[in-house]
Amino acid sequence: VNALAPIAGLYFAAALYGYFANVVQGILFALARWKMSMQMRRKLFKALMRQEVAFFEKNSSGALVSRLTNDTDQLQNVLNRAPENLVTNLVRLVVSLVLMAKQHLLL
Repeated sequence: VNALAPIAGLYFAAALYGYFANVVQGILFALARWKMSMQMRRKLFKALMRQEVAFFEKNSSGALVSRLTNDTDQLQNVLNRAPENLVTNLVRLVVSLVLMAKQHLLL
């Protein structure tokens, strides 16, 4: 039983670190997605403002606002979790390898 205490402690520490790292990573990725979405919306809005009057007569304002909103939302959905999952899995792999190497040295 005493031999399992260090292993349990390492496991608990890794789980606690993983939880906090996941929270921080989620916040950072959400901020990055929001910033990218806002930059894209600004660029699209500037592009709309440079159009001629005939463009606005041909296209309804509702359709333009819908495109402005939906295009950025679709991009955000594509980039939503893929990079975050990649980083999470790489960190988990590295932490697991370090813990296994440390445990191997103890044996």
